[in-house]
Amino acid sequence: MKINLRIYFVVTFFCLILPVIAHGVEHKTPEEYFIEGKEYYQKGLYEEAITAFTKAINLNPKLSDAYFGRGSAFGNRNQADLAISDFTQALMLNPLNERIYISREVIYAEKELYDKAFSDFNQALKLNPNDGLAYTSRAMAYCQKGEYDKAWKDVHKVQSLGFQIPREFMEYLQKVSGRKK
Repeated sequence: MKINLRIYFVVTFFCLILPVIAHGVEHKTPEEYFIEGKEYYQKGLYEEAITAFTKAINLNPKLSDAYFGRGSAFGNRNQADLAISDFTQALMLNPLNERIYISREVIYAEKELYDKAFSDFNQALKLNPNDGLAYTSRAMAYCQKGEYDKAWKDVHKVQSLGFQIPREFMEYLQKVSGRKK
């Protein structure tokens, strides 16, 4: 049986070269996967965001923002322990980012781990003493814990800094604390 060499070379070319070409097309940098993850996250596609952030982390395990993004996506999927783990890893890589402390604190407060939550709030406020989001989040945690006077103190601090408190939270705090301001 005679093999047509031309067909053999064409088949061999496609079998050997095509996967290399296809692999090259699929290859992205960690930063590209990170951007892709952010885009999915902003669209509310948290599972896809987690996948993209994971690819970024696999390619660059020192990419703090990818851990932060994936932790945020886990948080939105009610996967608190995975969120805390990623936020903790992000903080090990970038301990000066107050947003990571605030995000981890929110998860701790939801799990009623208040000592850890307030530790993270205080660290965030050390990094940025005028962070209205940190004070607002801490006020919400104090309210959740039933410490209404402390919640009101943070509300007043937020207002003195010129930030707005979410209306729904203010209404709730007024109702549960029995105070107007």
